[in-house]
Amino acid sequence: MKAEYTREGWRDFSQRYSGTFGWYEGKEGPVLVRLESVDESSLYFKDVSGMGYTAHASRGNVFSFIPVINVCYIYEGDVVVVERRPARQWRRGICTENTLIRNLKGNEYEVGFPILQKLFSGEEDRSVLKFKNDGTLPMLLSNQFSVGKDYGIYLYNTLIGEVDLDNKKVKLEENLFQQEIEDLVTKHSLGWAVTC
Repeated sequence: MKAEYTREGWRDFSQRYSGTFGWYEGKEGPVLVRLESVDESSLYFKDVSGMGYTAHASRGNVFSFIPVINVCYIYEGDVVVVERRPARQWRRGICTENTLIRNLKGNEYEVGFPILQKLFSGEEDRSVLKFKNDGTLPMLLSNQFSVGKDYGIYLYNTLIGEVDLDNKKVKLEENLFQQEIEDLVTKHSLGWAVTC
């Protein structure tokens, strides 16, 4: 979602985006930044290198923000789930108060430049291709379902079944997700039979 920093809307802009990560839509292309402070006339933000910038209100300064929705990514050889953390003050962009990033074991990652820059780089996930080429896990089946290093099938970070690679079978704990998993197995041409 895009938002322009204006003098008339600075209070709403501050409430929604102060302290959040987003992209400054500059002439050189989008740059990942963290909005540090916002007032009526100026906005201060930093980039990944720690360089600080000031933007003035009503001068065409546009930012893009990622809404916090549950989604899976591969990060440093692990499946991580980005999810909304209940927060008293609702912010629209990703920030430490409203965002939780954790792997399938439940280990949390700090919400900051290193992980966000990697997760939202726009690079296409190639985990299915890696799995087909050399059997490397984990693998994302979609932005909701994954196969962990433990051969578990996960819905976000909830174990819902397991894969038996030797027999090319998926055994789900219940049939609630059977059709979705069958569709994903077919989509990725994995050749697994899905049972409950």
